[in-house]
Amino acid sequence: MHVKIYNSDGLDENAIDEVVIRIKVFLINSKEQILVARSGGGIQLIGGHLERGEDISACIRREVLEETGIHLLKEEKYVPYFVIKHWTKNYNNTGLNRESQILYFYIKLDTAADLSNLLLTENEKANAFSLEYIPKSKFFNVISHCERTNEKEINRTIATEILSAYTELIIYLENLENSP
Repeated sequence: MHVKIYNSDGLDENAIDEVVIRIKVFLINSKEQILVARSGGGIQLIGGHLERGEDISACIRREVLEETGIHLLKEEKYVPYFVIKHWTKNYNNTGLNRESQILYFYIKLDTAADLSNLLLTENEKANAFSLEYIPKSKFFNVISHCERTNEKEINRTIATEILSAYTELIIYLENLENSP
């Protein structure tokens, strides 16, 4: 698994006071389409924050259910193929140095989203959350366009991270195909 660290504050690993974990999932169907969310003018993968006492697989099941209405099997255990870490000094003026981890997962799934079963946050509702399938063959170009042209810095940053994770996903899938 590849790990990419963003550390513009020059922090040492020992200086980290807290760790926050988010998960992001590439849900890809057999038609080679990737399910994404549009919200606040940007494009995001399905996912969210790990809650206190929650394990990674439970977080994935919860987030996928909340944002797509899809029930994943409880028996499934998920392993990230890529991690991005942001080390931030004095995060939001709290006096704490934070490591924000974003764990990326790949799930092959043909179950359609159930829009009647979404459990969106008030923020997601206010930001016009919607779901869309993007063909894998067009995914890089669609996300690159968002990265270059979106007026909000956060949406450009998310697009940049998705492109990194997508590049790692292509390598991961090629390795899966070529393994005995």
